[in-house]
Amino acid sequence: MPLGDYLEQWLATVKTRVRPSTYEMYEVMVMVHLTPALGHVRLGKLTPEDIEKAYAAMQTAGKSASVIEHALLRLAKALNDAVRRQHIYRNPCHAGSPPHPFRRELAPIESRGIQRLLAAAHETDYYALCTPPYTRASDATNSWPSYQEPKTAKARWLVALTPSSVGVLRGLWTTGGRGAAAGL
Repeated sequence: MPLGDYLEQWLATVKTRVRPSTYEMYEVMVMVHLTPALGHVRLGKLTPEDIEKAYAAMQTAGKSASVIEHALLRLAKALNDAVRRQHIYRNPCHAGSPPHPFRRELAPIESRGIQRLLAAAHETDYYALCTPPYTRASDATNSWPSYQEPKTAKARWLVALTPSSVGVLRGLWTTGGRGAAAGL
C-alpha cells in the first residue's frame, strides 16, 4: 500500500479521536506536505533516508521550522499507529535524524518603531498594553526602560503587567479579541 493511501485511511480513523481543529491541522500536514513528498513510497518500503530527503526538500522549499516539525510529528504518529496495527514492524521516523530546521531570529523593535506603535495605540483601548512596565498610563513618557536583550533565541522575559493592561487583556479574552480597538 502506498504511504499516501495509508495516510488517507489514518486521517479517517483519527478524525473521530481528535477535535475538529486538530483534525484540520492533521489534514493539512498530510495532504499539503506529506503526501506530495512521500505519498508514492510503499508503506513497507519507507526508509529513514526517504523521510530525511523529504524534510530536506521541505527545508529547501522554504517551509517554516514549525511546519517541518509538525509534519514530522504527524508522520511519526501515523506510522506509530501503523506499527500498532501491524502494517509495518518498525517506525522509520525513529531510526533517522531529520534536518535541523532553521529558526529565524527575531529582531527587536527600534526606538522609532516603538514611538509609532505608541502613537497609533494612544487613542485606543490597547494603549494600556503599550505603557512601560511599572508605570501608570498617565505617567507614560512614551519610552520603555532599557533592558538588556536576551542572549539566545529561546530566552524569555517576565513581563510585568499593570492593572489596566490586565483589564484590557481580560476584555479581549472575553470578547474573543474583538475589542473596541480592533483596528489597531
